[in-house]
Amino acid sequence: CESATDITGHDFPDRLAAGSALLPLHYHFAPGQPHDGVTARIPDTALEVLSESVFDWLIPGWLVEKCTALIRTLPAPLRRACGPAPNAARAALARLTPGRGRLPVALAGALGELTGEVITADAFHAERLDPHLTFRFEIVDEHGNPLASGRDWQQLRERVAGREPARPAADTHAIERDQVLADDFATLPDQVTVCGPAGVDWLRWPALVDTGDGCAVRLFDDPSLASAAHRRGVLALLTQRLADRLPGVPGAAETAYRRLGTATALQRDLHLATVRQLWPDDAQAPRDRGGFETLAARLGADLPAAGERLAHTVTETLTAWQALTRQLDQVTTLTLLDVAGDLRDQLQRLIHPGFVADTPPHWVNELPRYLSAATRRLGAARHDAAADRRRALGLRPLWERYWEHRPVQTTHPHHADWVHLRWLLEELRVALFAPELGTREPVSVARLHKQLDALTGALPARRGAAG
Repeated sequence: CESATDITGHDFPDRLAAGSALLPLHYHFAPGQPHDGVTARIPDTALEVLSESVFDWLIPGWLVEKCTALIRTLPAPLRRACGPAPNAARAALARLTPGRGRLPVALAGALGELTGEVITADAFHAERLDPHLTFRFEIVDEHGNPLASGRDWQQLRERVAGREPARPAADTHAIERDQVLADDFATLPDQVTVCGPAGVDWLRWPALVDTGDGCAVRLFDDPSLASAAHRRGVLALLTQRLADRLPGVPGAAETAYRRLGTATALQRDLHLATVRQLWPDDAQAPRDRGGFETLAARLGADLPAAGERLAHTVTETLTAWQALTRQLDQVTTLTLLDVAGDLRDQLQRLIHPGFVADTPPHWVNELPRYLSAATRRLGAARHDAAADRRRALGLRPLWERYWEHRPVQTTHPHHADWVHLRWLLEELRVALFAPELGTREPVSVARLHKQLDALTGALPARRGAAG
């Protein structure tokens, strides 16, 4: 297979990058014939991952001609406002990024900016274009046998919709390997090409991944997922490389953690979290040996002190968690069952296997305060359960809404905002049940509902009376 860089910058490419697929293109000069122009060969297994919008932009060699022809289909007043169609097409395209969005929408917007006229996508009449100015599609099975062909994308999708496509063979590439060690971290390219069935190749994004007991190189079909996984993999490899500078697990922490896992698991979690504290989340992850060693050397000097500080925090956290868990195990009073259930839910989300590295570095030091607030809440509820229920009324709808709507993927565009809100909910618990401990920033039920409304796109009225 060729690399992806070999197929760019050509007016009449032999392949089209459509999402992660590299579709073979075939050209025919046959005016008046069904196959005139350019045909994209598409395996039926790829239909679900392709967007019709990429085909709007045709190929570079015919894009100006297509835009010129579209401008000539505009109503006369708009056509005159644009001036000579070829000049208008070139000027509009200079403002656009090919492949971004639907071409009619983008072209209408650019022409509107150039002319000052209100031009919308439906002002064009694409049905009047010469056939060679639209893609012809040939849908094939996994063996390359034709299933359907034509220029109407939606119609073709419907024609093959009833067929169950064979699943393609798993992607393989020589770059993938297991048991990657710090001493043999080799350069990883940003992307590779994987040969697929029916003459269609696929772009894949390699990443170093954390397998739990080591590291490996794996391929991803999404660059954002690959980037997130690669960062976690580099973090694991850094931890392996710098293990001799990291502290062991304090005995008190090991004892308290036994409900959750082994001392070995806690030590790995503590080490990962220590390295993460010194490596900013927005810092780029190295993809070669030199960059990796430079990063390891930079972090190494500060690791021992950072590790000792974090080990102290983790010990304090686990000791408080163990004590509160034992108290909750002994709750039998009916009036305390609700508060005990809520506290158990809170603790399960705070303290779990892997909790140290899972907690953002700038929040992990707050865990002892959250556990202190939870302990004080249980103590206060023993004396006045009704008061606890009143305070919890505002918290519960927020808590439930958050966990119902939060995105799981770290690649979500508002992931950082969701993470911040998650820890503000812990701050709200402190403000409601142990205000004497103070909060890191101002919080209130109404304020957090407003933030959650913004993140979910909900109208304030949808949150009910909980605000």
